[in-house]
Amino acid sequence: MEALAYLLTFSTYGTHLPGSEKGWVDARHRTPGTPMLTANHEREAYWRLRMLEPPWILGAETKVRTLEAILGVCKHRGWIAHAVHVRRTHVHAVVSGDLPPEKMLADFKAYATGLFDPPAQRTRDAVTGPTTEVHATSGMK
Repeated sequence: MEALAYLLTFSTYGTHLPGSEKGWVDARHRTPGTPMLTANHEREAYWRLRMLEPPWILGAETKVRTLEAILGVCKHRGWIAHAVHVRRTHVHAVVSGDLPPEKMLADFKAYATGLFDPPAQRTRDAVTGPTTEVHATSGMK
């Protein structure tokens, strides 16, 4: 069955590193519905040492700008944003569109990252966000 929408989630740079006590996934352990990996302090320290700048924490203004960027991507691509929640350290979005969820997520991250100046800050995300298919129509418009 084709998904009606996708739950897309991504973290801001440096706020959810591999090995985190919050739980984490990697390329081999990211199947929706399976347990996250447990804390690994050595791995988290490894990635923290490789960070090129402090973690990005979104304030009120950058949260609004991030929301506007995501809604702008949806409008430009013809996607439907059913729900978007921008938090200080991560973003959740339920979106319907004509591309694979990984491409949608990459577009959101690219546009949101482009908000930050100077260009040197336009770097990589600390994690690849998970994507989850939504099949139930309850609560969706």
